[in-house]
Amino acid sequence: MPYFPDEVVEHILGFVSSHRDRDAASLVCHAWYRIEGLTRRSVFISNCYAVRPERVHARFPCLRSLTVKGKPRFADFNLVPAGWGASAEPWVDACARACPGLEELRLKRMVVTDGCLNHLAHSFPNLRSLVLVSCEGFSTDGLATIATNCRFLKELDLQGSQVEFRGRHWFSCFPKPSTSLESLNFACLDGAVSANALESLVARSPNLKSLRYRIGCSKQ
Repeated sequence: MPYFPDEVVEHILGFVSSHRDRDAASLVCHAWYRIEGLTRRSVFISNCYAVRPERVHARFPCLRSLTVKGKPRFADFNLVPAGWGASAEPWVDACARACPGLEELRLKRMVVTDGCLNHLAHSFPNLRSLVLVSCEGFSTDGLATIATNCRFLKELDLQGSQVEFRGRHWFSCFPKPSTSLESLNFACLDGAVSANALESLVARSPNLKSLRYRIGCSKQ
């Protein structure tokens, strides 16, 4: 096999975006394995128990985007017993220690507490995207922390998540006079949202392209 300098391999891998193709490239030889790990920016973990969070960050130290799935799909049909696991805390802790430059975090069917969101909000100042799909364990207090501290947030998606409603205050915590929001989905929330607060948020979010919420805003 012809030898390629590290710079050439790194340049080649810069054109490879598919997870599957990058996985295949990492199997070519030890050098490609090492370089692929150093240059990968996005990682997808299909089972949160398949690998330790620390191992992921040791393998991919320059990570910018992380997707982790927790409970199996049949959890959507209440077929998983309570206390099954899938806590997001170990992943957030590991990211905070090894990857403070994380910009995107996507969690699916995981237990996310308010404490976890607080840790996340104070550990990743450059967070651009937070997607919590079918997650549980947190409340609007945790969302308030995210809205207050993640000032560069472009996407907040709570699709299908179970969120404890503790008041409408979180909605007013997004940055003023303007936000970076481009996509906001909180249609899963049962509590009413202040129409005035919603109008104010939209007015100071010039880049907002997608907004999903449950009809039933209050006027206060």
